Amino acid sequence: DGKLMIWNANTKQKRLAIPMKSSWVMAGAISPSGQLVSCGGLDNVCSVYKVTSSDSGFVDKPPYQELAKHEGYLSCCRFQNEENIITASGDSTLMRWDVETRQERESFDDHTGDVMSVAINEHNPNTFISGSCDATAKLWDVRSPHRAVMSFDGHESDINTVAWFPAQPAFGTGCDGATMRLCAVR
Repeated sequence: DGKLMIWNANTKQKRLAIPMKSSWVMAGAISPSGQLVSCGGLDNVCSVYKVTSSDSGFVDKPPYQELAKHEGYLSCCRFQNEENIITASGDSTLMRWDVETRQERESFDDHTGDVMSVAINEHNPNTFISGSCDATAKLWDVRSPHRAVMSFDGHESDINTVAWFPAQPAFGTGCDGATMRLCAVR
């Protein structure tokens, strides 16, 4: 419906609605403090909004920052911390951004298909995993962005979701082929 909605999970009520430039939103994230929310989609842009506890109802506010450099749709975004966000795109790349300066800090381009999902390691925020339509999941380290640290094959179709397993070091993947895999990082 072209709005970024923030809900109160306890009351099951809408807390905030922000109208968007594009109604084709595919990704969203909330920063660790809850003071920033981001979204993106077919406009190829990650829009970041500042929200406060006093924001409520329908609020027509411009984005705090717009992060634009991807050449394909934005499929996923995840805050690494309050200062940095990682975006995934249909252009087969991931980018790590400095939110304040709107500058791309690193580009990760080892996938050969649309990148659909990102999960940041809570125990080591310098590392994250990605899942792609190239049927691989990749482990990345922001300190060495040009090549994936590890690549995980085995799916026969698009990987749409990745998530770290609570007991590190492992993560799960889910794909179009109705399969899930648990991958160990050693």
